[in-house]
Amino acid sequence: MEEISPGIHRGIDLNIYKNGLKFGRSEKHLIWQLKQIWYVTFIDIAKFKGSVYYYAMLKPTSKIRESFRLDREVLVVMQQYDNFEARTLDFVDKLMFEFQNRLDKLVFILVTQDAELKGKIKQLTLQEQKTK
Repeated sequence: MEEISPGIHRGIDLNIYKNGLKFGRSEKHLIWQLKQIWYVTFIDIAKFKGSVYYYAMLKPTSKIRESFRLDREVLVVMQQYDNFEARTLDFVDKLMFEFQNRLDKLVFILVTQDAELKGKIKQLTLQEQKTK
């Protein structure tokens, strides 16, 4: 396999402006931090079910690939809202389907302002188990 080092694809513009939306200071800072460890291959902004999401795709470096056995890219979804809602996971599912040949199906990174995220994910998991 090819040697992959941390960094960012030269075609990525952190000043992306799409449909009246742009990456803010915190999203740019997060991408800056991620590129120190991963190879950032893609960034975008999307509106989905009334919410705005910023996302990126990260190619694992050789070290990460060996340590965690990741062969495909990992999705990072960033939301600025203080309240996490299940539709965020719907957005993740949408992206996983759209980029199914590119993204790892078992791993994604969610960045949110919601301090109660862990409990909300647990609650969603319990609700889903009850409906099966």
